Amino acid sequence: MCDPQSSAGGALDPSGQAHRRQNPPDRQKVKATGAGHDINYLALAGALYPIGPSDAPPTPPLNLVGNFGGGGTFLAMGVLAALVERQRSGKGQILDVAMVDGISVLLTQMAGWMQMGLWNRERTGNLLDGSAYFYRCYEAADGRHIAVGALEREFHDAFLAGLGLDPGDFPDYLNPDVWLDRTRRIEPIFRSRSQREWCAIFNRLDACVSPVLTFDEAADHPANRAREAHVHSGRSLQPAPAPRFSRSTLRSPVPVVSRPDLLGSLTDWAVSENEIRSLQQKAITE
Repeated sequence: MCDPQSSAGGALDPSGQAHRRQNPPDRQKVKATGAGHDINYLALAGALYPIGPSDAPPTPPLNLVGNFGGGGTFLAMGVLAALVERQRSGKGQILDVAMVDGISVLLTQMAGWMQMGLWNRERTGNLLDGSAYFYRCYEAADGRHIAVGALEREFHDAFLAGLGLDPGDFPDYLNPDVWLDRTRRIEPIFRSRSQREWCAIFNRLDACVSPVLTFDEAADHPANRAREAHVHSGRSLQPAPAPRFSRSTLRSPVPVVSRPDLLGSLTDWAVSENEIRSLQQKAITE
């Protein structure tokens, strides 16, 4: 049905029979070198290389880009597209999903900018990789951070105004040659106030500036509270289902199970005693 890691020569069809892709002979000769995880597929797809500062190793973006972005999201879209096509043709088909394929598609904008000469092929020095002084994070006086995404001129100028700087002193802001010096000028300004103090200033301005929050802080933020973006159930906190529909009702997730409640929860989920005993013998539930 699907081949998330693209590490085998074929996939399984609904009957359980091996399905051989109709690939050119030269492609079928390519074999995977071994096991891998999100970080490995990001690395092989060229998506890990540009992330992080140039004087340090690339920084893994958690498992959001590979597993969930290039893998799970493309699998879900593929299933939905296949269902729509089946309504038209009346035929089913095999869905071949690989994380490296999905990650490569996510890089389409960067690839296009490279061909146009708008993206530096080396690490850093680009608009969206944290090199631009108006699109990066800054450390505040309390060690917390502020995220700045002032890409357009109006937001750029409002951002500078919030810092007490004259936008007129910052012409040609899209020129990478000026970014480093301006970053060095702005960094000590941010370190002069706490994150809370900067929030009080920028809450009055439309400058694309926001605090970098922890997961718990994000769940309690007024904007997320208004959106009901998280489900609060006792000590359990998790994201609410998305997207939302005008007619269909989404089922709210059940509270997250803690380790002491695991066996009771397995019983509630109709897992048989034999299956639970097997899990215990294999030390899976410990």
